Parts: sequence; structure tokens; C-alpha cells
Amino acid sequence: MKRRMQAIVPVLLVGWMLSGAALAGGGEASLLLGQKALADDEFEDAGADSAPQFGVAVSLDFDWPVSLALDLLSSSDDNTLDLSSTFPYQIATDVETLELNLGVRKFFLKDTKWRPYVGGGLAWIDLDVDQVESGSFGPGTEYETTVVDDSDSGAGVWLDGGFLYRFGSFHAGVDVRWSDASADLVPNGTTGSVDLDSGGIQYSAAFGYHW
Repeated sequence: MKRRMQAIVPVLLVGWMLSGAALAGGGEASLLLGQKALADDEFEDAGADSAPQFGVAVSLDFDWPVSLALDLLSSSDDNTLDLSSTFPYQIATDVETLELNLGVRKFFLKDTKWRPYVGGGLAWIDLDVDQVESGSFGPGTEYETTVVDDSDSGAGVWLDGGFLYRFGSFHAGVDVRWSDASADLVPNGTTGSVDLDSGGIQYSAAFGYHW
């Protein structure tokens, strides 16, 4: 979506500013593939609360007690509820999130191939929701109405934990993460907003490279 591309621009700028520092010191970069369980009950009611997710997690080592964490994750889920009884009636929901996590990450057992870790910090989450209602009261009465088509972003917090197993210059592991932030979306035809939780629990497999 156009809004999603606009939201990712500041993330790319941050990555560009840190690229020189990343090459100068040590660090790790992982590709994350997993699932995000959206926390808000509204998404569960719509059947769009379990979103496939992918992202990158970068840890930069400046010889501090902790590493600087810069993680970017994107999730997307859609579902159509068929609530037909006497007449056809459906609700289609499309939910997307873009999440930037900034903070620190502490690695343990640095002298072994196993690298357990914990981390946390500030989260910025962009939420984009598109929900359409459609149905019919009989032949020639078919209709389709957009309930909400809006996006908003908010700041919050995140925590993660997991482990990496190193083999050569590569690693594989598991990342479990929790994030919390809110977004105010305005349904079509109204002036009031709905406050939604854009965070949730995230489970990912991690594959990456360390230098």
C-alpha cells in the first residue's frame, strides 16, 4: 500500500545512518519468519488475528555490556466471515502492521555456539485496516460497503527473548517477542475514532549471519 511505503522511509533512513557503525564493529543480522498473534479482541472477532510475519533483527556490538537492537517486522492477515442466514452477508477484513523496534539486546554464553538473549526497548507500530461488508436482500439488492479503510501509528514498548546457534559465520534460532502500542482508526461515515491495540505476541524462526 502507498501508506505502507511512506511509513517505511524513516526506517530506511535510520538503517542508512547506522550502516557505517555496523560495518566498523561486530554484530548479527537475522531474517525472521513467523507469526504474529494480534492482541486486540476486534481482530479475533473478525478472524484476522493470526498474521504471518517476516522481518529482520539487527544487533550491533560496540563493546558495550549490551548490543544496540534495530528490528523491523511486517505482518499481514485477511479473512472473510460468512454470516449468512436468510440472506447472504459477509465481512472481509484485511489487517497489516509495520513494526520498528529500537532498544538493546543482551547476549549470554558468548564463548559457546549457543547464544541465548533477551532484549527490549521502544516500539513504533503502523496499523492499516481495510474492512468491507457485503450482502444481499434478494435479486438486484446486492451491496458492498466499506466499514473502515484507515491507518494510524503509535509508540509503545517491546520485549523479546530467544537463542541463536552458531555454525561458522551463520546462525539459526528462535525469537519470541511481545509488543504493545495503540492506533486510532476512524470508521467510514463517523467522526469518532476506535482505539485498537496494534501489538501482540510474535513467534519467529531466525536465520542469519554474524560478523
